[in-house]
Amino acid sequence: MQKGDPVAFEQVYYLYKDKLYGFCYKLLGSDELSKEVVQETFVRLWEKRANLNVEKSLNAYIYTIAKNLVKDHQARYVKEYEASNQIPSNSFENNSAIDNITFSEIKNMEERVVSQLPPQQKEVYKLSRYNQLSNGEIAEYMGISVNSVKTHLRLALKTLREHISPISDLLLIVISILIQS
Repeated sequence: MQKGDPVAFEQVYYLYKDKLYGFCYKLLGSDELSKEVVQETFVRLWEKRANLNVEKSLNAYIYTIAKNLVKDHQARYVKEYEASNQIPSNSFENNSAIDNITFSEIKNMEERVVSQLPPQQKEVYKLSRYNQLSNGEIAEYMGISVNSVKTHLRLALKTLREHISPISDLLLIVISILIQS
């Protein structure tokens, strides 16, 4: 395959495509996106075939490409989700506007705190909370133990509670003042 042999590439494709699809589907939960990632994985494999190191695992190389593409899709999804859930600036005419501001402030605080978490804690938190993956799925995806996932998640949640709790208390005070006026 390294020399551009299409037959060898086809053999690799049929050997990995179904397992790779299952891996991607478990992480993305979308048939269409999973097929897209599998296709892009093999496109990149073909484009980089000359650089393949025959002494390293082809399996690990293929799954690393797929994992990185999945991460790219997840990051794009989070950005699109955040953009579509921007709260318009409204006046304080009703409790709905106040609820939106409260949610918006807490969400902004969460994003700031999550961005400052150590890399593995941040990834575990996002996979758990944004992608709704189980601890076992996160462990498999990241190549770490389930106990490590639990520890990273516990520490991330502790950090979030420490930062968000004081802000939410302050917001409640501000809201009660606004309601009274």
